[in-house]
Amino acid sequence: MISEIKDAIFQSKNILLTLHHSPDDDSYGSNLALYSYLRSIKKKVTLIKGDSTAKKHFSVYPNYEKITKKDISQIDLEKFDLFIVLDCADKSMISKRIDVDIPRTLKTIVIDHHISNDSYGDINLIDPNAAATCQILYDIFVALKTKITPDIAICLYLGIAGDTGYFRNSNTTARIFEIVSILTKIYPNFYKKTFELENSNSVSYIKLMALMLNNIDLRLNGKVAIASATYKEVTDNNFNFEDLGYLDIANTLKSVTGWEVGISMIEDQIGSTKIGLRTRDSEKYNLGLIGLSTGFGGGHRAAAGLRLPYDISKSKEIVLAAIKNYLKKHGR
Repeated sequence: MISEIKDAIFQSKNILLTLHHSPDDDSYGSNLALYSYLRSIKKKVTLIKGDSTAKKHFSVYPNYEKITKKDISQIDLEKFDLFIVLDCADKSMISKRIDVDIPRTLKTIVIDHHISNDSYGDINLIDPNAAATCQILYDIFVALKTKITPDIAICLYLGIAGDTGYFRNSNTTARIFEIVSILTKIYPNFYKKTFELENSNSVSYIKLMALMLNNIDLRLNGKVAIASATYKEVTDNNFNFEDLGYLDIANTLKSVTGWEVGISMIEDQIGSTKIGLRTRDSEKYNLGLIGLSTGFGGGHRAAAGLRLPYDISKSKEIVLAAIKNYLKKHGR
């Protein structure tokens, strides 16, 4: 598979990359690491921001400024001979705004670690056992005997760190620490980048967190905590939708003893709710499968995300029903 990926890259001239919808550390890390590598071998490469506004929060990543401020609908796919899609379980993660139609003439490589990936590329390297797409990319670079530069190293490190919850989640293995040990030797000031990422919240973020924490709704015998904000609450307070990293609120909720699942819900469009799920007990709750069962999301055992085309009230009932059904199905 890696040999096929190598051949496709070296035979191509004009390569397209894209951040996924609402990009996270792994999306930025994997795409910017690959961008650096492709540029180093003299390939013409375009990395687009996708649906979401490129967030200044992630400007600590090398080459952040090289991200083209376009989504897939603004790109002429006929101009590219290779499309490498990273960290996207399905084509809807490339864009939530349009149905993505990849021309048959455009060779597509999909590299991902989500178990729900439906292998929609011409070449598919899917490893559900990997903690992050950045981990898979690291292994590809090693197999290709690529020199991992400081820029590549810090991108891979941040992507892995983000998707493991900074080495707190159950997907943190001995292998992860082996890889991180190598990457941090290449980029010894990694902690400075971590500090910048963790300490770049906006005033809007803090005020929204206060509002959502004030709206906590405990369900399923107090084991599921939901913090939410309606579209009206967000607009009345003049919060900036593109500047809100509210998924961390779910992590705050699941940190409470007795609250087994933390859920953040924000209606960032009228009748459309973005949802983050986190659990302190990934043996009991497989959030990836729970999200997938709704037909609108997915992710990993300990962390998942979805978007429901409903308001907060209906979204709560759908997610709670999905959790109940999962527990019943698995006798928990």
